[in-house]
Amino acid sequence: EGLGVSDHVRWLVPSDEEKVRVLKESVALVSASDYEGFGLNGLESLYLGVPVIARDIPQTRFLCQEYATYFSTPQGLAQEMLDHAHNVDPEHRQQQLMGGRNLVRGAYTLKLMAERIWPLLHEAHKLFWSGRIREDPKNMDVIRTAYEAEHRRNCAYARGPGYAQGPSRFDPTWVRHWRAQAFV
Repeated sequence: EGLGVSDHVRWLVPSDEEKVRVLKESVALVSASDYEGFGLNGLESLYLGVPVIARDIPQTRFLCQEYATYFSTPQGLAQEMLDHAHNVDPEHRQQQLMGGRNLVRGAYTLKLMAERIWPLLHEAHKLFWSGRIREDPKNMDVIRTAYEAEHRRNCAYARGPGYAQGPSRFDPTWVRHWRAQAFV
């Protein structure tokens, strides 16, 4: 309130459907987190064509790139909020919004993210099994056989009928299955 923006802010905890509606009606999304591992709210906003005002931290800069407006202090946040509410440069705003939407559509598709994450999940899974072997080296053959059987079963699940060479298509259920195995 002391920053002069309280008349322009609504605090909500909406459902997914409500969130899309509210974002589309918003002047901007404010992402004020000091630490955000993977800020989906900023990407969702960019995808919907809603301007993003974000704290200037590496994670947000990496995700939103030049398509967000950044702040470092509470006063900077207040100024950016007021600028977005009152001082709109339509041409710059349109360029920023189209660029942000194209960024999300090109760099953060489900298929592309799965292709990037799959090798990491597969490596974590192998590390899990190698850890099991280190814990119980006497049963290495039994553990290796269990790993190979599980790997064949998971690959067959991903490919469906006719499994031969390993997974060739992305199946989000399969990735969730591997993630659960790798990080439990």
